[in-house]
Amino acid sequence: MLELKEEASRLAHHPIAEVQRLEHVVEEGDSSATPLILVVVVTVAAAIAVAVVVTLAFVAYYSA
Repeated sequence: MLELKEEASRLAHHPIAEVQRLEHVVEEGDSSATPLILVVVVTVAAAIAVAVVVTLAFVAYYSA
């Protein structure tokens, strides 16, 4: 659990460098944070996709 707190702290302070480092962590798969990182990435991607679809649906509905 301490490792996850350290990951979050580094991400908050140096986001660009940390994202690049996390890419390597996920590729290696040795860290206990790897599953959490993958879940967060998939969740964010799905949320963006849903937001785009909902936005398009609202635009289509209210412009007709």
